[in-house]
Amino acid sequence: MYGPQEDSEKLQFLAEIKNLRQNLLPQWIIMGDFNLILRAANKNNHRVNRRMMGRFRATVDELDLKEIKLHGRRFTWSK
Repeated sequence: MYGPQEDSEKLQFLAEIKNLRQNLLPQWIIMGDFNLILRAANKNNHRVNRRMMGRFRATVDELDLKEIKLHGRRFTWSK
């Protein structure tokens, strides 16, 4: 799954993920680049949208999602 770029679309995206969960119980997996961050340390600059970060974190917590840590590098993308 690849998340949207615009904040308004990110909110719709989070709502869609919540709706998916209801239809896929008891177990499900969702993977991809959500274009959202869970913590400021995940950002490569100081422009952090803390409100959006909080909404994403709340969604992850609400859906009981688990982050798969990246090993060997800091970001999934490169130049």
